[in-house]
Amino acid sequence: MEKFGLYLQPINYPTVPRGTERLRITPTPFHNDQMIEDLANALCEVWDTLGLRYESTNLVPLPHRPSVMTGITRYVHARETNSQRA
Repeated sequence: MEKFGLYLQPINYPTVPRGTERLRITPTPFHNDQMIEDLANALCEVWDTLGLRYESTNLVPLPHRPSVMTGITRYVHARETNSQRA
């Protein structure tokens, strides 16, 4: 929140099993492509700073707006590929 001005809803145990915690990303019609790209960049910076693994297996596009996750998925796949090469 302080650095990027973004809030993502965490989903923690007991809602999901331990080890499968996740972030809920809720795009709206008011989120444009630049905002989505900014979110993807912010997520990658946080992941890199914390040394977290990139996994895209749980990225699910919304049926009514499939392009919403495209930017995030593209960044995550690129990071996965780069981190596997390192």
